[in-house]
Amino acid sequence: MEPITAIATGLSATKTGLDLINALLKRSKTANLKAADYEEALRQLHDNLWEAKRSLQVVDEENQKLRRQVQSIEIDRAIKDDMQWQEDGGFWIRKSEAEKGVCIRYCATCFGEKGQLIPLAEAMTQGMFTCPNHDGSAFLTNAYRDREEERKRKALADENAFTIMRGPNSWMR
Repeated sequence: MEPITAIATGLSATKTGLDLINALLKRSKTANLKAADYEEALRQLHDNLWEAKRSLQVVDEENQKLRRQVQSIEIDRAIKDDMQWQEDGGFWIRKSEAEKGVCIRYCATCFGEKGQLIPLAEAMTQGMFTCPNHDGSAFLTNAYRDREEERKRKALADENAFTIMRGPNSWMR
């Protein structure tokens, strides 16, 4: 039953019950009513009040459902308002956590697609983060990229040093 229909049914049943009571009171003043008349009127009144109660329960259930939905939307909105995008690394952090000195990085894919806050795990290499839900994907910071560039420069410099050195063991490289 739709909420608006339930409300209309409940109000209608209540009005019918009240009308029945008023009619019974008027008849009792002017006519001699028998016990059977009272019994029938009470039965009708009971049925109307029971219908009103059922209808209002339907509306109450719908009201509670809508309140839960509103609460869920408010929580989602609060989380989204608390998120801050980190260009360096391409992940999200929570402003409230950062203000407390806590830096938890959250997967951009999980948050974007499903609204889930999935913390990234720091890989063996500093500045590289991975999501437990996405095999093989990595979030790299500038610190990681700078270290990799430095490592490549050193490796190239070492390679060049070996090339310059000639000697009896140069074949061993």
